[in-house]
Amino acid sequence: MAGVPDNAVTKSGWLRKNHKGCTFAKKNEMRYFVSSGFHVRYYRTESKTSECGKFDLRNVTNLKPASDPGVKSGLTFLIKGRSGALTVSFESEPAMEAVWKTLWSSAVSADALDPALKSSRDEMLALKFNDKGASTAALKTSRFDDSKLVSPRSQPSREDMKKAHSVISVASLATLPSGNDIGAEAAGPPKETAMPSAVPEDAAPLPTAPTAPPPS
Repeated sequence: MAGVPDNAVTKSGWLRKNHKGCTFAKKNEMRYFVSSGFHVRYYRTESKTSECGKFDLRNVTNLKPASDPGVKSGLTFLIKGRSGALTVSFESEPAMEAVWKTLWSSAVSADALDPALKSSRDEMLALKFNDKGASTAALKTSRFDDSKLVSPRSQPSREDMKKAHSVISVASLATLPSGNDIGAEAAGPPKETAMPSAVPEDAAPLPTAPTAPPPS
């Protein structure tokens, strides 16, 4: 897909998460997250030798801003096959918060996205996820999880592309000034501008030339 590079659906970095669905205040852990296409895995080390957990973004049933009082900025995932909510904090990497939000908001199903995160979703990136990972096998959360996806995907069609462009165009128009603001200076007749007086009112009178005496 033109305009969206292949590596746009991949990101990794250190993030803090809650432990097995409990609150951050009770227990939280720093983990190295690797999000590649629809598959998300997290590890104890950057060398990725010790996997701690995994999930498939197509199995996210709800993605919303974190409401845990111990998290100032983060996301909460509800995932099929997982007993408790997964909360991730961006406070360890604040400069990348918007990138993570856009990535995951674009990967999950639009129906699973909380209204507060709609502005973080990139429709072209969402199509890129489908283009690259539609045929990717489901990533099971555990060995007891089945392979059926909550939101299976398909290769984007030309109609999908047109629809995405339409959504982007409408979003762009929403950022423009309102009709009352556009061209406000040009509305109505031009304002009259007082012409400066050639001689200031408080200036001393100009000397007059002496009048010649009348002829005798």
